[in-house]
Amino acid sequence: MDPSLINLLLRRRTRPAPVPLSRGTDFESALVARLKSHPKLDEIIGERLFPLAIPEEIDRSLPCLVYAITGNERARNLSGPSGIATARVHFDARSPSYPDCKAIQELLRQYDGFRGPFAGDIRVCFAQIETHSDSYEWPDDGSDEGMQHLSVTYYFKYREPLPSL
Repeated sequence: MDPSLINLLLRRRTRPAPVPLSRGTDFESALVARLKSHPKLDEIIGERLFPLAIPEEIDRSLPCLVYAITGNERARNLSGPSGIATARVHFDARSPSYPDCKAIQELLRQYDGFRGPFAGDIRVCFAQIETHSDSYEWPDDGSDEGMQHLSVTYYFKYREPLPSL
């Protein structure tokens, strides 16, 4: 067999080295940094981006965005962690104003099909919407001034730092 053909075949089987990433970078930090750096989203929610739930002391008459990483699967290969993970992220836009909620949902929809540098050293291989839904939370006082609640769930496949001891 021709030596140049053997070299070509060996090069195709060799995987590229993982992208070097800074220590301590995690997907959640990158997600929060990316969302906070979005100027249109910042106009609507400002600093009201929360993990898991809205804190009690927050003014609920203003729009906000709640996120939860509901799953995170890390791929492995024969030598251990591969540095590739898939996160399932659930976003809830909440506001008394339906147009504000819809605007947040549309801004999040821009990440459908996203690939490339995300924030810090996290690189997204692909992002895909799984579901989105709308609902209304009726107030306890019986008035009609409840909360609009629009949800979007995403899958993000990304490259993360390899663990080191």
